[in-house]
Amino acid sequence: MDIFKYVPEFKINSRHLVGMADLSEEDIYEFIYSTKLFKQKFIVGENISILKGKTFLLCFNDNSTRSRIAFQLAIKQLGGEYINISKSEVELNNDDDYKNTAIMLHKSGFSGIVVEGFANEQLKHYASYSMAPLINVASESCSPCTAIADLYTILEKKGKLNKLKIAIVGTFSPMANSLLIGAAKCGLNINISCPKGFEPAQKSLATAIQFSNVNKFDNVEDAIKDADVVYGFVNQHLKYESKEQKEKIEKDYYIDEKLMAKAKPDAIFLHAFPSTRSKDASFSLLDSNKSAVYDQVENRIHAARAIYSLLLKQTKN
Repeated sequence: MDIFKYVPEFKINSRHLVGMADLSEEDIYEFIYSTKLFKQKFIVGENISILKGKTFLLCFNDNSTRSRIAFQLAIKQLGGEYINISKSEVELNNDDDYKNTAIMLHKSGFSGIVVEGFANEQLKHYASYSMAPLINVASESCSPCTAIADLYTILEKKGKLNKLKIAIVGTFSPMANSLLIGAAKCGLNINISCPKGFEPAQKSLATAIQFSNVNKFDNVEDAIKDADVVYGFVNQHLKYESKEQKEKIEKDYYIDEKLMAKAKPDAIFLHAFPSTRSKDASFSLLDSNKSAVYDQVENRIHAARAIYSLLLKQTKN
């Protein structure tokens, strides 16, 4: 479905946000339209206090930066409060833990739970008991919040989503798997090129091909050819077999302006971040007018505000 043929209602059918595979096309469009609305209101300085009197529990990995900042800042901008705890303080080992923790947090008055670093099965079990919205920022296999922000960034920069060609190149991570599903559900045609051992998750790929064309290329240049969007995904934090393997992948999937020239003249470059300049993308490309990497970071905050808004609205229904 073309996003411009969809009329937003600013409500969704899901109580929780666990993974992109769980969202309908309509829910994804609602998140995108709401992100756009919140950004417009932010630009004109409109104060929105929909979270006034509400407190959220945030549980992030210790090394989280962009995601933590986005969700903390979004709460503050919407007039809410939050409490941080570490992953080790949350017990999610069996059904009793899921149920007890969900009831305890609900009775404690938390309006929502924002987590990072848990297994998907843990989150699904917990969500089955939770009255308060559960927001999965990033798990072992998916990162739906980042995908929503990135899809909005593509719409913002390209003016549409349907029928665009996106090249996703590099090491597939939870972010890449979520974008793969989200892009397919939004009607983008997808080219992928990735090193052996770092392919898309089978479930993510199987879901994506139900909604759109997904083509795999051994050669990065072939994947990028005539693309509207080029997305680099060389993750510095993945477990590599050796330093030599990591350096080879960085070399093989390094993107610079010469490689970007294989894409369409008006193509944009996105990156999962963190990016190690000169290792997975060139200085000149990251700072060029083709790059939208900093818009991605900003849009994570607007997407976070949209996610809070839509999930809390659903909770009231």
